[in-house]
Amino acid sequence: MKWIFSLVCIGGAVRYAVVLGRAIEAGKPWAIEVAKADSALDSTHGEWVMRDIPANPQPAGTDNQKINREAASLAA
Repeated sequence: MKWIFSLVCIGGAVRYAVVLGRAIEAGKPWAIEVAKADSALDSTHGEWVMRDIPANPQPAGTDNQKINREAASLAA
């Protein structure tokens, strides 16, 4: 029974390492927790996939469209 628990723990560690490695490879080492949260098992293909992580994440509650409109008006 202990070996089953050990295999589950090792599998979780490997999964986390793969997701972290993909985040670092993408040039976003700051995204450790984001990558962990954004990883998902694609049940149709049975493989790990990672959603796109924005290069410049906005703080929570920021209206990106408003920022884009202001930037466009300043550029004009």
